[in-house]
Amino acid sequence: MAHGTNIRIPEGVENEEAYVRAAEARIKNNARKGAYKRFLAQYEDAEVLRTFLYENCGRSQFLQSLYDQLSDRGSLSPKQVELVRSNIEKTKTRKAELAAIDAKSQHQGTIGQKVKLSLTLKFKTSFESQWGLLRIYVFKDDNDNIYVYKGSKYIDIERGDRIDFSATIKQHGEREGVKQTILARPTKIYVTSNGDTAPVKDGELNV
Repeated sequence: MAHGTNIRIPEGVENEEAYVRAAEARIKNNARKGAYKRFLAQYEDAEVLRTFLYENCGRSQFLQSLYDQLSDRGSLSPKQVELVRSNIEKTKTRKAELAAIDAKSQHQGTIGQKVKLSLTLKFKTSFESQWGLLRIYVFKDDNDNIYVYKGSKYIDIERGDRIDFSATIKQHGEREGVKQTILARPTKIYVTSNGDTAPVKDGELNV
């Protein structure tokens, strides 16, 4: 039996609609695989393009749309390929610029010294450890020196926010060649976000 989509349905199939949907999905998947195979043959850096879109699609709707298209159809147009290549080069340049800035970082103060700091949040993350959830905050000062605080408590701060507080210099560390000043026991914390400054109560951050 033939269907309206030119899919022949064998006799005895009870759910013709389900059969057609499955057949159409197989056809679409085979077409996508064929298109991606041709895409790989056409562009030597095809895998580089795909990997970049996969890793960066969350950065913008534009990159997300290109990743979705490549995943769904298996190919990009020549113009889209050039746009992705341009984004890759811009990203490499920006990473190199940031690495050069980070390389200027120097250890600050002496171990055990209590200091008053005014820093900007550069990065934050968290992960489960054997002691529970560990949060990491990476800051920089106006001279691009890097400071790191690790603790279990949450602080309501976003990238680019300003934070003023007192802390103890716990350690002088280094990560991937970048010197870091490790902090402990932050107190008297004030966070400035979007021009508004608010205090953080004692105990909302701890070592």
